[in-house]
Amino acid sequence: MRLLTRFSLAGWLAVGLIINIAGGTGAPRADAAQCGTSFNPYAAGEAAAAACGLHVHPLSQKAALPAGGTQYTYDVDGGTMILRVPPAGFDPLNASAAQLAYYYFPLRPSSAAGLPHWEASVRARHAAPPPFLIQGPHPLSQPLAPEEGYSGNCPTGGVICASNWSGYTSQSLNNSYSSIDASYTEPNPAGTQPCNSNAVATWAGLGGVFTSNLAQTGTAYNTASFAGIPNHGAWAEVLPNGPVYLNYSAAANDSMEASVTHQNGGFQFYVTDSTENWTAQYFWSTSSFDGGTAESVLERPNNPNTGYLATLTQFSSPNSFTDTYVNGTAMNGLSNHSPIYMFSQADGNELAHVGSMWSNYGDFYDYYDNCG
Repeated sequence: MRLLTRFSLAGWLAVGLIINIAGGTGAPRADAAQCGTSFNPYAAGEAAAAACGLHVHPLSQKAALPAGGTQYTYDVDGGTMILRVPPAGFDPLNASAAQLAYYYFPLRPSSAAGLPHWEASVRARHAAPPPFLIQGPHPLSQPLAPEEGYSGNCPTGGVICASNWSGYTSQSLNNSYSSIDASYTEPNPAGTQPCNSNAVATWAGLGGVFTSNLAQTGTAYNTASFAGIPNHGAWAEVLPNGPVYLNYSAAANDSMEASVTHQNGGFQFYVTDSTENWTAQYFWSTSSFDGGTAESVLERPNNPNTGYLATLTQFSSPNSFTDTYVNGTAMNGLSNHSPIYMFSQADGNELAHVGSMWSNYGDFYDYYDNCG
C-alpha cells in the first residue's frame, strides 16, 4: 500500500449486539414535515418510521442465554441483530475478560491511563432493548472523496484534501490497524445556519481512504430526513449498508467517546456520552474490513434526497478531539498520520481544517471555515 503524502487527489441494562446486514427495501415516503430534523423513529413508532422510508426490524426472538441473562434477536435486511443483556447483579468492573467479551463489553485496558474511560463506559446506563430497530435505507457516510477540482488550493506538507472529511487519519503499511478510539466534543450548531440542507457527522472509524470498506460509529446532526437519526443521535455503520440508529441521543457540547475494534469476524463498537451518562455497545458481524487506515473525523454526509453532499453545518469552532488512539497508541505517536482538510468541489473554498496534534494523547482541534 502506498503512503499518503500531499493529497490533492482530487439504573442500567448492559447491552451488546451483533448485526449481519444484507439488502432491503424501504416504505413509501411520508410528508417531509413528519420526517424532519427532529423526527425520532423510536418515539414515532413503526408505521411512521416505515412511512419515512426507514427500515423497521421487529424483535423476532427473546431467549435465555446459557451463561445467564437474555438474548434479543432482530431480523434485519436478511441477517440478524442480537442484543445480550447480562443477568441481574453482573458487575463488569470485576468480570473476567471472557465474561466481558461474551456480553460485548469493551475489554479492560492494560494501562492505568485508560481505566477512567473504560469504567465510565461500563457503568453508564442502557435502555431496555426496543421492540424494533431502525436502519437508514442509504449509507450516511462515504469513503474519503479526494478534492480534485481545485487541487491547487490543497496545502503542502502531507495534508490530505477531501470534499467530505475533516480530521486525522493514520495509514498502516501492512493493513494491521484493528482499533480506533477517540473522544470528542459533540458539535454545537449555530442558531442561524448560513447554508440550507446542512448536516454533520462526527465519528471514529477504520478504513475508507484506500478502499470503500469503512466501519464507523459516532453521532450525527440534521440527518433525520434522510438517515432516520435525530439531532445528535448515536449510530453505527459498515458500508455499503445504511446506518443503524442506536436509540440514544446526545446534546451539543456533550463529552463523547467513540470506538471501533475489529475482531472475531466483525466489529465491536461503542459510543459513550459521559455528560448524559449513557453507553451503546454492540458487535456487527461482517466480512468487510480494511485495516489500512484509522480515522477521527467530522464529515458532511451524502444526502440521497438531493443526490449531493450536504452543506457543512456551522458549528462552534474549534471543536475538540482528544485521546485519539490507534491499536492502543496515540495517533501522533505513529509515523504515518496525516491531517485532512475539507474543501468544496463547487468553488474550491476551504470548509474545515484541523490544527496540529498538540499533546501526547492525539489531541487536536477541528475548525469550521465555510458551509459549502
